[in-house]
Amino acid sequence: MAAASEVVLRCQVAHGSESDFDCWVSALASRAINAPGFVGAVIDSDTVEDRGHEWALTYRFSTREEREAWLSSKAYRAALADSPELFAIPPVEERVDPGEHPTATEAVVSQWFQYAGS
Repeated sequence: MAAASEVVLRCQVAHGSESDFDCWVSALASRAINAPGFVGAVIDSDTVEDRGHEWALTYRFSTREEREAWLSSKAYRAALADSPELFAIPPVEERVDPGEHPTATEAVVSQWFQYAGS
């Protein structure tokens, strides 16, 4: 069986938005579960001095194509577009394929919403 392709969405939650972020994560996970090729998800958090609370949301898909379909899906894009106030900075996506090192890229979130002061 081939290793799953992953996307890690790294988020820095805005102060005071933690409760709303928890609801957002649950809703995003519910959407991902229905995506073709979805294998599973892992949610991890860490408190980083001077930066507050950071989250790593890892979503696994059977193939790279299914992962990319999820990332370009209306459900995923809408989840990001509907919630810019939850993030202190734009989320960053890291795509991880079997046998490859993760590559961090600015999420295409900038196309979906702008941050105040950007």
